[in-house]
Amino acid sequence: MRLLLPVLLALLFTLPVCASETIKPPVGVRVYAIGPAPDFELADMDGNRDTLSSGRGQWIFLHFWASWCGPCRKEMPAIQRMVRLMENEALKVQLVNTSEDDDTVFSFLGGVAPDMV
Repeated sequence: MRLLLPVLLALLFTLPVCASETIKPPVGVRVYAIGPAPDFELADMDGNRDTLSSGRGQWIFLHFWASWCGPCRKEMPAIQRMVRLMENEALKVQLVNTSEDDDTVFSFLGGVAPDMV
């Protein structure tokens, strides 16, 4: 008897969800097919070209940042720790900063995440 009420309540809340039609996004929201990310190419600090597809089969952590971005400054040490903790995993980290010169990038990374330089 004590088990009957929770089971009935669970059915009461579960059946309408199961019976409803597929949930549709609100009007004006685009729906994209799930698939691989589009490939792109970036140059690293040494001018070497790298593509997103070169990391196929790995986890890819793609991080867009800037030295003037407060949250970027706060999260960079955590990203550095993540890289250290996952060094034996198939993890590729790409830090992307397309708006600042090399000196600014090196200075910023040297101050907040020296292992990432």
